[in-house]
Amino acid sequence: MQDDLIVKVYKSLSVERFQPYRVDSDTTLKPALARYLWNVALCEALYPSLNTVEVLLRNSLNDFFTRMYGTPLWFTHLNIRPHQEKTVRETVKYLIERKKITIPSLPLNSPAEQRAFKSLTFEKLLSTLNTETMPGMIVAAMPFGFWTAFFHSDFEGFWRKHPKLFQVFPYFRDRPYGDLLRKPLDKRFLAIREQLRNRVFHHEPIWNQRILYRNYEKVNDVIYWINPEKYAILKLVDRFPQVYEQGWQYYEGLLERVQFTE
Repeated sequence: MQDDLIVKVYKSLSVERFQPYRVDSDTTLKPALARYLWNVALCEALYPSLNTVEVLLRNSLNDFFTRMYGTPLWFTHLNIRPHQEKTVRETVKYLIERKKITIPSLPLNSPAEQRAFKSLTFEKLLSTLNTETMPGMIVAAMPFGFWTAFFHSDFEGFWRKHPKLFQVFPYFRDRPYGDLLRKPLDKRFLAIREQLRNRVFHHEPIWNQRILYRNYEKVNDVIYWINPEKYAILKLVDRFPQVYEQGWQYYEGLLERVQFTE
């Protein structure tokens, strides 16, 4: 009877979503459901680390650029790329529409005002911002990809001219992993973003990643490099090592205890 009810759960989740959790050696659906549950637990356990690395990287880069250019509106001085300008523009629009910030000269209440906003140059848009409060709100609302883009090859010239990555990651030397260079950092953040963060937040499988634990360590390395105290606090709620060690078989055992109702 339990197997029949697991089939009902399987169908409710959809065949397509369930397929990545099945392997050829399975003779029933129970192991696949156990892997699905383990995947949910892994994603849940990664949230504290992913949340922390995103906030710390954002704040550390923002502080670095603010010190370098002497203004919280460093966007106007640093030659950010077109896709980053688009992100800033979309973020400002989002904040205005949700009334988190108010710019009297930039109402967005009508189609004409929307078109006027879209036609503004990036420099003109930034000139309308209140430099005391608005930059911080914009920085806090910008996505992880905006910040990791500063380590793409597009910025190779910038980091050669300003070889101060140690200011963004001040505790790297206490826990080194290779060299503190743009290219390996770019690869690290690509792995964090594509293999962990995006997959976790889009409810995709991570249970079968061969280097899942190493990717988790990559996240925690960055956290330590920026703020060892925050790293120590994070460890108080970080359950990922324990959940990882449990394996999917632990969740298969849990299924045996479930009292299904027809």
